[in-house]
Amino acid sequence: MNTPRLSPDTRYWATSDTHFGHRYVAVEKRGFRSRADHDAELIDAWNDVVGPDDVVIHLGDVTFRNVTDTVAIFSQLKGHLKIVPGNHDASRVLRRIIDTKLSKNKSQSEILPRLYEVKYDSAYLSFCHYPLAAWNQSDSTTKLSINLHGHLHGSSDHHHAAPYLGPGFRYDVGVDTVPGFAPVMLDSYVERSRP
Repeated sequence: MNTPRLSPDTRYWATSDTHFGHRYVAVEKRGFRSRADHDAELIDAWNDVVGPDDVVIHLGDVTFRNVTDTVAIFSQLKGHLKIVPGNHDASRVLRRIIDTKLSKNKSQSEILPRLYEVKYDSAYLSFCHYPLAAWNQSDSTTKLSINLHGHLHGSSDHHHAAPYLGPGFRYDVGVDTVPGFAPVMLDSYVERSRP
């Protein structure tokens, strides 16, 4: 089976673990005064870097808000959203959000499988909410292979971190790993992984 290829004419971004509306993460873990302050900061950070025609691949744990509130948040975000569900994401709720919010751009936004594999530039990318021990081409010594994931919130000693088993590269793309909570361009992960 051929691995699908992302278009070289589109700017792609990755992020994870926004946890919109999650009081514990917003206040206790990230130090915001309120969920509203947290959500506003993440929306601003997103829109500062993402353009209207860009694609953001979100690797799960998107929101703790209800459908109406989440639709309001998503309607403020620039770009086209593609979601790999995380452990806190109910696919039926995400489907309702996508169908409600993105009626005019539905073809540009979607819910992806829990493991989404593509080729981008010369790299094999495996997107999953969880860090993987092995993935497509991760054992190759001649092909660039990257697992982009979330879930760990920047903690490398997290009990869910699978042992690392190959020459491929693995990056936590969660907002807790990035100063300012903004999505990061896929190009930067590919470039930092080149020999």
